[in-house]
Amino acid sequence: ARQRVVYQRSNALDPGDLWVTHLDTGHSRRLTHVNATLLRARALGAVEEVWFEGRDGHPLQGWIMTPPDFDPAKRYPAILEIHGGPQLQYGRRFFHEFHYLAGLGYVVFFTNPRGSQGYGNAHQDAIVNDFGAVAHDDLMAWTDHVTARPYVDAARVGVTGGSYGGYMTNWIVGHTDRFAAAVTQRSLCNLIS
Repeated sequence: ARQRVVYQRSNALDPGDLWVTHLDTGHSRRLTHVNATLLRARALGAVEEVWFEGRDGHPLQGWIMTPPDFDPAKRYPAILEIHGGPQLQYGRRFFHEFHYLAGLGYVVFFTNPRGSQGYGNAHQDAIVNDFGAVAHDDLMAWTDHVTARPYVDAARVGVTGGSYGGYMTNWIVGHTDRFAAAVTQRSLCNLIS
């Protein structure tokens, strides 16, 4: 009997479609092209995967999305995006809101600080009983790494996030004034009640 699996597949530049893989041959085929018209009508920025060191040398993964008309000789404002959870993660998938911001001319950068899933229990559990400081240090190391690039205007960097990302946005603006703007979305503000 032929065995196959149907699944949704996406990446940083494609919001995704249905695919089928025949398990006996390994052959994969795209079944749908739901967003083809939209993608032909829009220019999307590039997404670069980066590994960097946190303040204590801990290896961390992040991504930098540049505007569609990116010119490395120019300087761009930037936005740090922070995911919810905290036990969620960014990856090689399509984030429409990031592409929207990049389309407006921002460099968008995002990472999986400690507390995120996908890097082992020690990485995920590092924020237990320290719900802010460890992730803050990782996010500041990431911001240092990105703002050191010549095309990022370090004086025009914003920070935003939703849910736990909103909590971290609140934490950040309570601990540093390095960001020119902050938008907290769907945030947790009070962990006591």
